[in-house]
Amino acid sequence: MRKFEQCWICLRTAENPVSSPYGHIFCKICIINNFLNQKKIYARKKKEYEDYIKDLKKKKKEELLQEKEKEKKKFVQDLENLNTVNVQKEEEKNLLDISNNFWLSCNTSKVKKDTIQKKLKPPSKNLICPITKKPLKMNELITINPEVIKNGDSENGGYI
Repeated sequence: MRKFEQCWICLRTAENPVSSPYGHIFCKICIINNFLNQKKIYARKKKEYEDYIKDLKKKKKEELLQEKEKEKKKFVQDLENLNTVNVQKEEEKNLLDISNNFWLSCNTSKVKKDTIQKKLKPPSKNLICPITKKPLKMNELITINPEVIKNGDSENGGYI
């Protein structure tokens, strides 16, 4: 069981104790190290997010290029086959109506791929309290100056 004077991170008697606005006591060094780790994690997630955005833009460009190529090919085919255009359009329209039905087995893989693809959200810059997971800033920490009792019974002493 954790004693009142113990740090919530290292579970030892807090050295240079500081308190969060929520009443949690931490060693000053422990909470600073925690904040530094959160900043490192933020930097890594930010890089991952930027890479994700670059990949999305690249995929969109490729899709646009493919669509333009398809349009060019279709235009060339239409010029060559002026007589059969009306028949082909009707057939394509009928096929598109059928292929848009999600309950057909040929479309289930399409749905699975869309749901499996992970979508990253931009990482949050805010530092959070390691206990409550609420936003916490360094300047919100309150320095505590407790009086230490030196007892023969306790190995670390205690706070008043």
